[in-house]
Amino acid sequence: MKYERLYAALFSAFILIAFASCSTVPRSDVYSSSVKEDNGARIENIERSLVLQRKTILQSKTILQGKSVLQNKTNDAAENAFVKKELDELLSVPSSDSSYLARLYSLYADRYLLDRDKAAARKMLKTAQSRNAEDEYVMLVSSRLMEKSNEKRDFLENAIKHNPDLYRLKAELASVYFSEENYTAALAAFDTSLDFLPQEYTELYGEQREQAAKFHELGGSVHKDSARIVEQDTIRLSDMTALTQDNSHALDFITGTERRAVKLLAEQLKIEGWYAPDADLNTGNAKRKDAALFLWHIIAGSDFALLNRYSTKYIQRGKSPLEDVPLERIYFDSILGVIEEDIIPLIDGRRFDPEGSVSGFDFYNWLKKADNLRR
Repeated sequence: MKYERLYAALFSAFILIAFASCSTVPRSDVYSSSVKEDNGARIENIERSLVLQRKTILQSKTILQGKSVLQNKTNDAAENAFVKKELDELLSVPSSDSSYLARLYSLYADRYLLDRDKAAARKMLKTAQSRNAEDEYVMLVSSRLMEKSNEKRDFLENAIKHNPDLYRLKAELASVYFSEENYTAALAAFDTSLDFLPQEYTELYGEQREQAAKFHELGGSVHKDSARIVEQDTIRLSDMTALTQDNSHALDFITGTERRAVKLLAEQLKIEGWYAPDADLNTGNAKRKDAALFLWHIIAGSDFALLNRYSTKYIQRGKSPLEDVPLERIYFDSILGVIEEDIIPLIDGRRFDPEGSVSGFDFYNWLKKADNLRR
């Protein structure tokens, strides 16, 4: 009986000590073991939302209709509110996982950046850096807060040099390269990062990646002043003159070695027949038929017989070989000429689509071919 009481007393003391020990463990340690895993999907959704918001903001800069811009801003506000609510809830749960907290605070900082509140973003980023300055998203937001392009580039390059698997940073670096017109480096960085990131990053950087690929294909030979035109999906009639003056010698017979004002030069070319008589050079968009007429004059020069070679032949037959190119139109000879010389391709092997729009990239490539055939 004496020993049974002793054992009971010892057992009770052990339980009390164990309970007391557990009660001294910080709550953050209790919660930190599984909180990151449990909230992983929520964090991924937050990041995706931020990426898509950034994409919307980039797109809205090119939208001219006020209604569309307003709709985009409304959508951004709703998504931003969702992100704030999610981050507030996640941060309300105690955790001692410094990497986990660094990611949450850096996402919060990025949210402030989308709100154009750089002061709040820097403050939140400082908190994130105090948890883990080496977290990838912390470094991503750090780069986005840098004002100078070269500073941002050097920071990202140095980080990637130490860890090539930082794909978010590599994609951001590609965007920096693109802004600096280093298209080959941009394309390489995009193609070694986007496949390893959520699809939303491809949506964010996709247009820049496509443009970088085009400029890379051009081999960096495009004149710097022409880069803006080459990027455009639709160019104006006068842009054909600008690209030709900057990237060929086809207009030297007018300009010599001097650079001329594009509008005046285009008007002179219109008098020479390079543009249709009713062409509006100030506001008119270039169509495939306009490009054909312009390029055929580059090839044929002032050779009247060559300029009218095809109409002479087909007038006798009384029928155009192309269903969508009438025989009697001023564009007839030039369209058949650029097709035969393999300058502008047919759409489906049968149609030329004379009213189709012309991109800067397409015209630039057609121009280089035509310039090589110039008489």
